[in-house]
Amino acid sequence: MTSLLITMAVLVGTAGLEIWLKYCTRPLNREDAVFWPTWIAAACVTLVGAVIDGVARKLDVPVAQAVLAFIAVGFGFGFLPKILEKSAYNGSHQMRNWWWILGSNAVAVIVLLSAVTVGVKIYDWA
Repeated sequence: MTSLLITMAVLVGTAGLEIWLKYCTRPLNREDAVFWPTWIAAACVTLVGAVIDGVARKLDVPVAQAVLAFIAVGFGFGFLPKILEKSAYNGSHQMRNWWWILGSNAVAVIVLLSAVTVGVKIYDWA
């Protein structure tokens, strides 16, 4: 549980710093709150890295949980962008409203937490 809370703190902190850096260089707009691509990519790198390292070091890799996390990451790379392309983005390639931004970010958080959970299981930090 602690590792998941730390992950959430890192997500919030990273998002806050990213918004701050954008604010320092230009006026903010609604698109600056779109973090789902970054978080899906982070989930992929986290999951693949943890599984490869776990296998290389002969640690116990929770196969069923890893498969579910890979499915979640696959959803994040395959279906989520298409769903958002068809429903959430307008002709100017901007999110239609805040609900789409919040929803897509929430899905990305779930995907990232699934990857982190596998890493926690591999390294037995729980």
